[in-house]
Amino acid sequence: MKTACKAHADFSVFKIGFPKTDLAGSEFVGHAGRPPKPAEIKILEGRAGANKVVDEPRPRPVAPPIPSWLSTAARRIWRAHARELERAGLLTSVDGPLFATYCEAVAEARQLQELLEKSGRTYTTPSGFVRPRPEVGLLRESRRLMLSCASELGLSPASRKRMAVLIDRRGDHSLDDLLD
Repeated sequence: MKTACKAHADFSVFKIGFPKTDLAGSEFVGHAGRPPKPAEIKILEGRAGANKVVDEPRPRPVAPPIPSWLSTAARRIWRAHARELERAGLLTSVDGPLFATYCEAVAEARQLQELLEKSGRTYTTPSGFVRPRPEVGLLRESRRLMLSCASELGLSPASRKRMAVLIDRRGDHSLDDLLD
């Protein structure tokens, strides 16, 4: 590869690779592009024949038990939201670890936000430089995790639009009850 300066050849963008695994050693799976549409949506839109419609697994829309390892603050968040998500069909029996991660991320973000409100977002080093506190980066990462989990669980208006929420018509609730 030719570079403008021989001294910078080792630092070429093309030689720097991205890791193929995460810290636990498992391979990354690409999530590029739009998420696939559920089979029900393809059928309703009349485009089921274009791509093969696969019968997707449908876990029971029942809130899983609260994991014992959740922090006290995360347990409060779980209790505040689990029933409503279950009722809307957004939380199922297999979503426990994902929802627990969401609850922990929200609790951590709240704790870090309170800490930063008390101590400020920056500090001055002994040499006189003003630097952002490490908690600022931790808060940013907690919020990213929170938003990622929220998107997977359908907790934002945009992600709910992308999801197909199957409403049990035999239940004692109507669509109006779920939207209120």
